[in-house]
Amino acid sequence: MNDYDNFFLPVTDVNQAKEFYRTVLGLPMKFDFSERGMVAFMVGNQEPALIVKDVHTFPDAIQTIWFVVDDVNRDYQRLKERGVRFLSEPFRIPTGLAVEFTDPFGNRLGITDYSVTQSTVRHDAHYTACCGLFCRDCIPSNVALFSAFEQLETLLAELHFSDYARLKAQKNETFKAYPTFELVLREIKKLRCKAPCQEGGGKPDCVIKHCVERQHYVGCWECPEVSRCELLAPLKEFHGETIDHNLAVIQRNGRDNWSDKRGRHYRWS
Repeated sequence: MNDYDNFFLPVTDVNQAKEFYRTVLGLPMKFDFSERGMVAFMVGNQEPALIVKDVHTFPDAIQTIWFVVDDVNRDYQRLKERGVRFLSEPFRIPTGLAVEFTDPFGNRLGITDYSVTQSTVRHDAHYTACCGLFCRDCIPSNVALFSAFEQLETLLAELHFSDYARLKAQKNETFKAYPTFELVLREIKKLRCKAPCQEGGGKPDCVIKHCVERQHYVGCWECPEVSRCELLAPLKEFHGETIDHNLAVIQRNGRDNWSDKRGRHYRWS
């Protein structure tokens, strides 16, 4: 076993869990899939996360520790021969294979191998938006940024900073703009995208995604009319030549192996 992977905890109320782990303990969120009954929190700069699972969505959720291994199938056979009691056969998750088991005292443990991440796929397909952009480059998907904003907003509220700003505004007129700062902060929070395009993220009214779905395509790169598509025009104004560049790269290399050749997401990138 090479390292810790994630730590899973069962909860009966995801919103209450978010309030406790994010606000009380001050842990930034790594991802928020509340609608799916799961929220992850970062601990320092470590990759392993603390993940809470709603027992209403995951009835069998209990405290569980996962470890990273090189090959789940190999370790599954090796540990099984040593008498380890597995709860199932290895199953596939987005990053590779995983399987859970119990120790002699009933504690649940698990192993995962990140075999997909280590292969040529490298999450490319998972983070490829139907328009040809790479979701992880997009500011609205930056987990650390929005976690920082949420912590800032919580701290400002706890300190009643709006009252402090009104007091400071008596001698420093800059603080008169504090309500505008609060408004901007709220609007920035609304930009957050909680999932990649392929998992339902992005704008609900995205005309490009709706067009792709109607045509039964995976993405715009499959469309023979893509070079003349007017729906992509607004994106091209914002992202420049990157849209055409990325779509051409995906056509040549496939959706599973193209991200290292992608163009600049933003003009200022």
